[in-house]
Amino acid sequence: MHRSSRLQPISTPLIQLLSPSEIADLVGLLPAFVLLGAAKTGGWRNLFSRGKKETEKRSSKADPALAMGDWKRAAEIFEKEGRFRDAARVYHGHGQNHEAARLLVQAGALTEAASIFERVGHHLKAAEVCAQSGDNRRSGENYRHYLEDRFGSMAGTRSPADQAEFIRYCRLAGKAFGRAGLHEQAAEVLERGEQWDEAAALYSKLGRHVKAADLYERAGAVDQAADSYAQAGDRVRAAQMRGEFLYKQEQRNEAAVQFLLGGDPLRAAEVYEEAGNYLDAARCYEHCGAHRQAAEAYERVEQFDRAAEMYARSQEYRKAATLYERAEDWEQATHMFAEAGAYYRAAKLARKQGLTEVAIDHLQKVEPSHPNYQDALVELGESFIERDLPGVAVEKLKKALAEQPLTSQNLGVYHTLAVASEQMGDNDAAAEILKQIIAENYSYRDAVGRLQALQKKAADTPAEPPPASPVADDELSGDRYEFIEKLGAGGMGVVYRARDLRLNRIVAYKMLMEQFMEVKDVRDRFLREAQSAAQLNHTNIVTVYDMDVDRTRNRMFIAMEFVAGESYFDILQRESRLSVPQVLHFVVGVLKALSHAHGHGVVHRDIKPSNVMLSDRRVVKIMDFGLAKILREAKAAGSEKASGTPLYMAPEQILGKAIDFRTDIYAFGGTVYHLLAGEPPFVDGEVLYHHVHSKARALIELRPDVPKALDNIVMACLNKEPANRPKADELLKRLKKPS
Repeated sequence: MHRSSRLQPISTPLIQLLSPSEIADLVGLLPAFVLLGAAKTGGWRNLFSRGKKETEKRSSKADPALAMGDWKRAAEIFEKEGRFRDAARVYHGHGQNHEAARLLVQAGALTEAASIFERVGHHLKAAEVCAQSGDNRRSGENYRHYLEDRFGSMAGTRSPADQAEFIRYCRLAGKAFGRAGLHEQAAEVLERGEQWDEAAALYSKLGRHVKAADLYERAGAVDQAADSYAQAGDRVRAAQMRGEFLYKQEQRNEAAVQFLLGGDPLRAAEVYEEAGNYLDAARCYEHCGAHRQAAEAYERVEQFDRAAEMYARSQEYRKAATLYERAEDWEQATHMFAEAGAYYRAAKLARKQGLTEVAIDHLQKVEPSHPNYQDALVELGESFIERDLPGVAVEKLKKALAEQPLTSQNLGVYHTLAVASEQMGDNDAAAEILKQIIAENYSYRDAVGRLQALQKKAADTPAEPPPASPVADDELSGDRYEFIEKLGAGGMGVVYRARDLRLNRIVAYKMLMEQFMEVKDVRDRFLREAQSAAQLNHTNIVTVYDMDVDRTRNRMFIAMEFVAGESYFDILQRESRLSVPQVLHFVVGVLKALSHAHGHGVVHRDIKPSNVMLSDRRVVKIMDFGLAKILREAKAAGSEKASGTPLYMAPEQILGKAIDFRTDIYAFGGTVYHLLAGEPPFVDGEVLYHHVHSKARALIELRPDVPKALDNIVMACLNKEPANRPKADELLKRLKKPS
């Protein structure tokens, strides 16, 4: 009773103050306090006071549940009380890791939560928690683990929904790696998720430009792909990509330029053509060897000469010939008609150019079944007459007529036969044919006038033995020269291969036209020029041996070195244009000859392809030094027209100004231009005007393979100002310098 009475005053207020759990704790502590002999009332109060605070810190309504073994109830109570860590420990202690991790997230313990998710293989949750905590590297790795676990075995068999999910998490993984600065990992996972453009941007940052370009291309980002190829050093591929990009943007001309830079001229040509830019299309087609397409494009812009050349290269010779005609390039038109087998048209054009021998060659190929066969026979006879071969003309025409009687259908053939017979000196036969023509058609050509002239000539001529025919007359070789064969004939005279009986050597014997005997001034000037030319002794110049008057025929002649070979005009007729080595051989030979002649004060005045020979021994030789101008003036005695060949004539020569060695240099430049380009510097319109005022088209545009040194030489020779043209020996020095 005594102990009870002492405790009663204290215990009553404590019971009122303490909770049931605190009372239980207190009951457990009382024996300890008794043993320690704690007697003072103040000490007890202080002790309970401290115990209350500590108990408040760790006590919970969950404790009884824990004491009874109901951990799930205890965890729920901790969660309700907001003691998420305590709840998490309870769950974790009983293997409920997912719940534990969830509560740790709520408690803000993100790293611990992520670790738990990782340990139990919940990588998607771990990735999300790491992303929330800012640990982007771990987030990316967990996303990647999730992708492998979830989709690794589904490659190629994913449903649309699965594929969409796969792409989504690849994108999240890539973003996470990207935020962590791990561009390589980010690029790889984005590439797996078909995020091509984002992956490409990262590969580009990493310097892997080819990879970036490939992914940009997959993404359809063509412009960026092109930039990446360019950064990778593949400028060709870059240009091709830009071309495709610009093409899709309907920027056709710009796209074509890029295709050219990308080494695809055919694609460029097609795009240019789509854009209506036919000239550039034609050039591109030509560049890539699509000659048929190039021809059509050139034709559309009315560049008929270029179109014709392209048709010729595609072996459409008749089309080429027609266009060469439209371009008024008669020489090429002739050649193309012949290639096409249209020999009659080729012959007509050849005669128009004065190319009688070419015309004869083509006319002889016209078949009897051809609708113009009779016309061809007439032209053939006339051509033989022009070549001073009337006997051949008569033989050919008689063979063609095959003793057919004269009819309205073959009047032309009989008329030509009459002319040939007259030229042969068989005036009786000529008169008889003309009488038959007049009987058939009184108004036919000049038949009446020609017959009357023959009859008058017969009446005025005393009876004497008939004169020898021209062929027989040619055989009268005089005292010194014996004619072997006739080499050719033209407006300047007849050339024979002859033997000099005194010196026992073969020469070229040129019997000049009658005008030389009729105009004293011309004859005297010719003799002076011939004397100057005879002083020249050089390997590359045809040597003049002799000049005199053939008393038998009353004709002037020149005996000169006989060169077995062909002229460069003949070579051009056959080959159209020459190779660079061929031209260099020509250039060196001619320049050496000009240097020698100019050094002796002799000017040629008419350098052109037909005045330069290439011997059988491959020696280049200039003919008619100083004589060509006089020969032409004699042909048109009294004419005030500028002398020289218009296609190669220097401006000062056209204008009638003083000429010197620089005039030869200009003609030399024009000739070399022709050999390389296949055409002279000027062929269209007023050629003489262009020589004086217009600049020739750059040679390098027509022949890109021409060495720069040779191109510079040719264009320097074609300078309009004589003072700016180099000398022959200076040009030789330029050739020797390394380019």
